[in-house]
Amino acid sequence: MKTIVLLTVIALGGVSLNMGDPNHQHNYGVSFEDGKCKYRNQTLKDGGSETFQFPCEQWVCNVTAKTVNN
Repeated sequence: MKTIVLLTVIALGGVSLNMGDPNHQHNYGVSFEDGKCKYRNQTLKDGGSETFQFPCEQWVCNVTAKTVNN
């Protein structure tokens, strides 16, 4: 009986983690809040871009698709 209760608690805990706020944290530390993308301690407005030399990257924020393309 204790095993069944323990397994149920573990299973429900995993479900709650997977159903978290979709706007809060995403893969690679990307978050989308107030129409802005936050990635690697940088904030970009929707449609905004940022170019970096080291490493050589350009980021483009798309809040609707919830992506930061580089």
